[in-house]
Amino acid sequence: MKTEAARKRLLNTEALLEEVDTDSNCFPELVGKGEYSVKFLILFAKFIMMQEKANKKDTCMFRNLLEKLKAHKDIFTIVRTATHGKKYA
Repeated sequence: MKTEAARKRLLNTEALLEEVDTDSNCFPELVGKGEYSVKFLILFAKFIMMQEKANKKDTCMFRNLLEKLKAHKDIFTIVRTATHGKKYA
């Protein structure tokens, strides 16, 4: 993180959950569809983006994760990619 204020803002769970609620309202047609809720997917993406931001600059885990999701990989592969980054890309 560049500043302590940015770090605190990023780690504010109440603000994060409010943001997820607001963002999920943009996708009412997806409520009740699919294996995972829209809120879960948004929160999951935000966590991955946070981790990517905190990692080394040459990492590309989030891109690899999106590629796995686009290819309709199984949940084990997606979670493994999200938690181990390049190693399983």
